[in-house]
Amino acid sequence: MHIGIDFGARMAGTTAVCFQHERALLVLYSNKRQDADLFCKQIIEEIQPNFVMIDAPLSLPAVYCSNPVSSKIENPDYFFRLADRQIRAMSPMFLGGLTARAMQLAAFFRPHNIPFYETWPTLVRQYFGGGDRPDIQILDYQLRTITGLGLDPASKLNEHGTDSVLAWFAGWLKANGKSAVYGNEAEGLIWC
Repeated sequence: MHIGIDFGARMAGTTAVCFQHERALLVLYSNKRQDADLFCKQIIEEIQPNFVMIDAPLSLPAVYCSNPVSSKIENPDYFFRLADRQIRAMSPMFLGGLTARAMQLAAFFRPHNIPFYETWPTLVRQYFGGGDRPDIQILDYQLRTITGLGLDPASKLNEHGTDSVLAWFAGWLKANGKSAVYGNEAEGLIWC
């Protein structure tokens, strides 16, 4: 079992977590003024997933992981990783604190053998018609067709909930050997 997280601002109530509950996908939301990092930690500790698929950068451009003066990186990129360039994602540097919090959350669970993988729901939309976030009925139907799991009727999906479902789906693709992978091991991978 794995979970998908749409990671939002720490206290804004914009973090959503998707996971399998019985034979459906359940989405839980952080509340406004609730610490989203603690919210995610509690769910991960309770569920003990095999891995976490998160919509947030989990690494920095390679130039920050070496000594720029002695580095052999020609024309280092201080803003984007290879994966970001390949899929036209936002810079981890632009996302700043969100990137740092996601990296810290992943590091917290490393000793517990719960790996984190980065995804980008915007690109995962290609499996559901591309473009905009998929309509909830279409998303539910296609999830049932592809994975055998539909959305829990109690889950009221907003944009963050939908992105957490897409993150979960990216995890399903990874678990089933169907992922497209961008970037490189040294700098960081994005799974879609």
